[in-house]
Amino acid sequence: MQQAILTTQIAESAGLEHRYLASLARQALVAEAQLTPKPGLVDRRGSGSHTDLPLEIKIRSAAAIEPFFLHMAATSASAGVDAALRAVLAAIGREAESAMFNATGGTNSHKGAIWILGLLIGPLALSYFFELIRMYREEYLG
Repeated sequence: MQQAILTTQIAESAGLEHRYLASLARQALVAEAQLTPKPGLVDRRGSGSHTDLPLEIKIRSAAAIEPFFLHMAATSASAGVDAALRAVLAAIGREAESAMFNATGGTNSHKGAIWILGLLIGPLALSYFFELIRMYREEYLG
């Protein structure tokens, strides 16, 4: 319950850029899951060799961990890039894993993605990278 309160507080204070990063992370996870065909892997045709992991669970998992990507982005934006930030991101990642397992009934749907995306979101949340994102969005997305 304490984590839910903390995540809600972070979400309320997060900027639009932080929300954008978290949303992009979720969208990437959903797009990967829906990419078809992927023989032997979860896609729109079925679960492949992952009998405990239908597409619906992967999508539910992505939604469940999005708030933690937001937490990672908001935390990173005002932190120094150092071992302390890495430790905080790891702690948030472990909380995301717990939320993922709760959302999926114990199935590991995105444990590796939480780790990788968390390490990418941290430096992207720094203001310099947000300026690059803004420039890209203006130029290519209108």
